[in-house]
Amino acid sequence: MQQPECLVIDQWLADRKANTLSAGSVTKKIEPKTMDLLFLLLSKPGQVLSKDEIMRAIWSDTVVGEDTLARAVSMLRKAFEDNAKQPRYIQTIPKRGYRFLKSPRAVTHQKHNTHPIYWLLGAAAAIVIVLLWPKGELPIENTSNQQAERLTQLADDFYYQFKRADNEAAINLYERVIADAPNYAPSQSGLANALVQKVLRWPNPINTPDINHKKLIDAIQQGRNKTPQAKQYLSRAQALAERASRLAPDDPYSYRALGLVYAVQEDYTAAKDAYQKALALDPQSWEVLVNMSDLLQIEGNDLEALNHLEKAHEAMKQRYHSKPTQIRPWQAKLAVAIGQQYEKLGQLQEAEIWYRQVLSYSPYHPEATVALTHILAANGETLQAQQLCQQLRQKTESMTDCSY
Repeated sequence: MQQPECLVIDQWLADRKANTLSAGSVTKKIEPKTMDLLFLLLSKPGQVLSKDEIMRAIWSDTVVGEDTLARAVSMLRKAFEDNAKQPRYIQTIPKRGYRFLKSPRAVTHQKHNTHPIYWLLGAAAAIVIVLLWPKGELPIENTSNQQAERLTQLADDFYYQFKRADNEAAINLYERVIADAPNYAPSQSGLANALVQKVLRWPNPINTPDINHKKLIDAIQQGRNKTPQAKQYLSRAQALAERASRLAPDDPYSYRALGLVYAVQEDYTAAKDAYQKALALDPQSWEVLVNMSDLLQIEGNDLEALNHLEKAHEAMKQRYHSKPTQIRPWQAKLAVAIGQQYEKLGQLQEAEIWYRQVLSYSPYHPEATVALTHILAANGETLQAQQLCQQLRQKTESMTDCSY
């Protein structure tokens, strides 16, 4: 029996033909492959579908990795406003696959009534909506803006990997969006961020070893922001970020991009002002909290900088379920950085707590493991330090030096 094109799950209406998920007045555009995944899961509610089974059914015509499936599941969870840790719709079964927790029901479409009186009523309702809707705030549901949002989200996922190839892919996608939707602010602030990263992380020629970039102050002291090419990138990034903040004055990420540009240009007062505007709009923006921490360190305010890093880590935990692709690469690194700051302050017990926290959700993390072995050895717990180091080498086949 052929599966219906429209299914209802709780308050949500999934329309496979239109690739939309709707609830009341809210309509969300879903990528075709992601919608195929949803309908595959809905075809067997309550049953576990293995990753291999899903990959064969959805991506049989192309070669993709498991990260493609994970990204599609993440996009579905975001659309359903679901929580991976306490799922209401999509449950991950470790080492097995996924299952949908709700049973859908089919929708039978009735033919629209074309009697003139119904047409007149519909037209009248449309006029009322236009007259009553606040000026300049008519809902935009056209394909161009939906495509802009989809591509920008994809570009953001590439950007947050902070790898040269991914950053270039992000730049390409942001520029495509700007060409098609020149007034869509998130793509402009995203492109500004990506251009700044070219200055900070990849001023070196292609096919040469990457620079070990960790802190803004290191890049500035090395003069990476002062080359002619860097100034060109930063000038364009500033124009993009300023335009984004004008187009979307209530978007914290526009001010975050603007603050980053100002900081790399060494205008720290303007940078701090932009970051404060961003945090006023979104106090849980972990990216802005990390960037503000950089400025506070440059000012020599190490304790307040550390406080911002801890707030950023907490914000990451709160938002992990909605943006795992963006947060996963950085959560452990940030926690290690916090531990290192506590070590510099001579608070070894606090540092140990942070390193152990990293290993609780990222076992065998090299930096956290090595740092913890050093603290254990300093406390006379040499045997435990040796065991940790051996486990790291055995489980990861790493040649990491744990000497202490």
